[in-house]
Amino acid sequence: MALKKYGILLKKYLKELNPIKYSKLTINCELMDYLYEEEKYLYEFANMVKLFLKEQYPEPKTHEFIVMAQYNNMIDNMVEEYVKNEIMKIVWNLSPHLRALNYLNTPLLFNITSSASSTIILFLSF
Repeated sequence: MALKKYGILLKKYLKELNPIKYSKLTINCELMDYLYEEEKYLYEFANMVKLFLKEQYPEPKTHEFIVMAQYNNMIDNMVEEYVKNEIMKIVWNLSPHLRALNYLNTPLLFNITSSASSTIILFLSF
């Protein structure tokens, strides 16, 4: 079975942004199982987000093709953003409990300390 869109994207981000985890999964021959499992979760997540967005932003009351196409593109683009944010959470090893914060619309703050003792605050809003 081949990876689909979200699995390929997850693999790319994992390889670029968390090469240690990528190497560990590759060495242990667990990479494809991990990617399939997370991809399945991501497609379920995308479907759930799409339903939520369609409820939050109801369909226009018109049958004009252009208006409906714009509406569907808007929903699809928003779903893609949510999925990309979810992929970043997976890549950075956030637990499923922290992933659930996505539904609370609460921003997460991460303190990243460099060797020069300066603190960088990374603000992620989901």
